[in-house]
Amino acid sequence: MPETFALGGLRVRVIPQKECVDMPFSSSLASVPCYLGDNLTVVPYKVITGGIASLAQLVAMAKQDCVAPDITPESFPVVAGSKGEQELFLFLFGCLMESHVQVFAAMEKLGKRPATIAELLPLGARFSELQKNNSVTALGSVARIKGKDETVCLSTVGRCTQYLQRSLSLVSFLGPWQTDFAHLAANKGE
Repeated sequence: MPETFALGGLRVRVIPQKECVDMPFSSSLASVPCYLGDNLTVVPYKVITGGIASLAQLVAMAKQDCVAPDITPESFPVVAGSKGEQELFLFLFGCLMESHVQVFAAMEKLGKRPATIAELLPLGARFSELQKNNSVTALGSVARIKGKDETVCLSTVGRCTQYLQRSLSLVSFLGPWQTDFAHLAANKGE
C-alpha cells in the first residue's frame, strides 16, 4: 500500500518496490509543467554498490546494448567505495520538470542527494526492466562534453518493444525532462 504524506508543500507518495515492478509510470502521468507543490512518487530500491574500481567494469555489469562513446573514465570517473547494500530512490514527478534545480530541491526536502553513475549502473543491472518504461538519470554525475553539461541516463532505443535496446546515454544536465524521466537519488552521507 502506498504511503502518502506532505512535506513542506510537497505531496509525496512512496510506493513499495514490490507493488510497482512493471508499473508504466509515464503512461499514467500528465505531461504538464509541475512545481514542488505537485505530486511526487518515490520508489525505494535496494542495490549492491561499491567494490568496483572502473567504469568499464560497471558498464559490463549493467549489460547495456548501447553505450554513448563520450561516456569515458576521464569524463565520468568512478571512485570505488566499500561493497554493500545501499538503498536508492527513484523520483518520478509525473510532469515536465523544467530544470535540475526543481529535482534537486525535491531531493533535498527528503534528505536525499542525486545518485552517481556508480549507483545508477548497479540499479540498471539488478532491475533491468526499469529503463523499459522510464529513462533514469544520475544527476550526481555530470561532465562537460562538447561545450554542454551532460549527465548519464539509462534508457531504451528502438521503435517496437520487442526490438528495444538498453542504452547508457547522455542527456542535458540542465533539463527539461519529460514525464518518462525518473531521477535516481541516494541518502545524504552515503
